[in-house]
Amino acid sequence: MASAKAMKSTSPKEVQMKVKRFEKKPPLQVSILEAIQDPFFILSQKGEFIKVNPKGLEILGYSWEELQKMALIDVVVQEDHGNILHGCEEMGREEKFT
Repeated sequence: MASAKAMKSTSPKEVQMKVKRFEKKPPLQVSILEAIQDPFFILSQKGEFIKVNPKGLEILGYSWEELQKMALIDVVVQEDHGNILHGCEEMGREEKFT
């Protein structure tokens, strides 16, 4: 015999609220990278942009096509260039972590 809970019908208003909540969620096809609300960059060992999420594009003010021709050092203030170059050198050492 079905329980009272299972037999309870859902009102049209409840259905509309559930549909609205579902629609607010990002589509399943959206990658995690695109869903991240903070700027996120994937760089090559030379500091070239491999992937940038939409927030990163917005913050930097460049299109993906423009960033593909650039490196991180091109969008960082000059006084931070030494830190960027050092970081790229560190990545280039291909140290393995255990």
